[in-house]
Amino acid sequence: MSDGAVARDWVVERTGKWREPDFPSSVYPTFPCGSGYVVSRNLHTWLADNARHLHSFQGEDVSMGIWLAPLAPRLIQDKRWQCFKVCEDSMLSMPDLTPAEVTSHWYNKLHCVSPCRVC
Repeated sequence: MSDGAVARDWVVERTGKWREPDFPSSVYPTFPCGSGYVVSRNLHTWLADNARHLHSFQGEDVSMGIWLAPLAPRLIQDKRWQCFKVCEDSMLSMPDLTPAEVTSHWYNKLHCVSPCRVC
């Protein structure tokens, strides 16, 4: 699995927006955080084959980490995949963008060379 932002020892929230009522541990297993990640064909096949048995937790990234923890996938860090809303010229992904922000970053990338620079 590849993700620039791999969350380790992330405390499980019990209140607020990211509240997790179902996961019993106080800390999540390592998981890819952010709005994008890549999985191998083998992991994709395993997830598809087992989808009906997999419980969804508070977020898809947390769920992915919980589901795949027993398989111990190799995690590859790549800083171009963002976990937090930080704009960098070489980024491949940034989480929590509004539709207007996606449009703006795309326009800036096409016309200003950088998604982070307004022209």
